[in-house]
Amino acid sequence: MTDRYIPEHRRTNFKAKNTFKPDELRRRREEQQVEIRKAKREENLAKRRGLRVGADAPGASLGAAPESDDEAVIIEAQVRRSLLHRISAMQISNTVSAR
Repeated sequence: MTDRYIPEHRRTNFKAKNTFKPDELRRRREEQQVEIRKAKREENLAKRRGLRVGADAPGASLGAAPESDDEAVIIEAQVRRSLLHRISAMQISNTVSAR
């Protein structure tokens, strides 16, 4: 780089130099890292619980299921339970008739 004279006020104002304090920047970074870790943890818990997680889902950052699908989830659970009940009833009846 060339050794030409640059006035002090130009050097200090270049790209908003010294407008952000290092402590303030560090605090912001730490807060963002905590938020990212919490979101990641909630996402992993939601995956374990079998909940759908998406950016468009309300409460996705909290790991909650979308409100619009609550009824569909309940109906689907009822259908699965009745199907499992029928399968187990058929297995029991087949076992009893085989004896």
